[in-house]
Amino acid sequence: MACESRIGREHDAIRRDLLLALTNAVEAFESRSENQYYHGHCRQTLPSNPPHDRNQHAHRRKGIVLPLTAAYMNVHEQRREYRERGFLRESFALSDPTLLPQLCRDVAEFDRTLTEWQTRGHARVPYLFTAAIERVTHDTAIRVVIEALLGTNAWVVWGPHILRETPQAASRWHVDLESQYWPSVTVAVGLSGCSAHSAIWCLPGTHLLTRTPAWSGDDSNTDRVLRSARRARPEVGQPEQFEAFGDGRFYVFDAKTWHRASADASTNRLVLFLHYQPADARRVPLVLDYMRHRWSREAAAYLAGPGSQPATKVARVPLREHALAVVARLR
Repeated sequence: MACESRIGREHDAIRRDLLLALTNAVEAFESRSENQYYHGHCRQTLPSNPPHDRNQHAHRRKGIVLPLTAAYMNVHEQRREYRERGFLRESFALSDPTLLPQLCRDVAEFDRTLTEWQTRGHARVPYLFTAAIERVTHDTAIRVVIEALLGTNAWVVWGPHILRETPQAASRWHVDLESQYWPSVTVAVGLSGCSAHSAIWCLPGTHLLTRTPAWSGDDSNTDRVLRSARRARPEVGQPEQFEAFGDGRFYVFDAKTWHRASADASTNRLVLFLHYQPADARRVPLVLDYMRHRWSREAAAYLAGPGSQPATKVARVPLREHALAVVARLR
């Protein structure tokens, strides 16, 4: 018995040492130079010029430079704002709001799937395409903004999810897991119970950081979170919401931007989230359990845009996620 007790204590000590080593390794990885990691691994820089630059072939017109149009300047400003801030402050009206009633009915399918997974003990988000969701992904107003930010009309939309948000549901500052590794432009469409006061809050410029709000020590405390962000990047601005958001309107942001839900959100607010990326990028893998850091080798549900020939190869899950999965099992 004494021998078994001693062996048990030794196993516990080894387990603690291994957990500590893995945790330290993950923290060391995250504390690498912000700029080095951002430019070398995580992010794909948006092109500095808008697509279809009117003057890129000026030499063919004997040097004649065409005047910049209002549409060109608008695209240029949107791309600059998104690149620097991680989101566009403005919200936009859908071209076809007649889809809203059907989209609101579709939430029942998401609720059923989520309840089933929660019963099985899985912490994951249902990504489902319905007929109405497929149609809204091609909404003209959404396409204009998305194609301007991506710099291409060859895109893929992935991970559609209708969220039934309630106050305090996501009141802590956070970033979306997939967006930490694979750049996407996230679109949030107001379906029901949405208003300017219920839009999420974002910290401008935090999409350029490799750390997350959890580094602050208390991701529910806005002051501490803001101080943590500014230690890494002093230019980070005050929290902001999206202008004029409501039902039938949408806003866009990089979900790596530190964000949180509004405490003023109405009960049962319905929001549809969509994620767009260039068609030639590797597909985002499916999260099987975000608490246990378990991933599938298959891609998250996606749909190619009109005429796009998407890449089918699935991106590799970063080593950091494998380390965190081991840590989760040891806890």
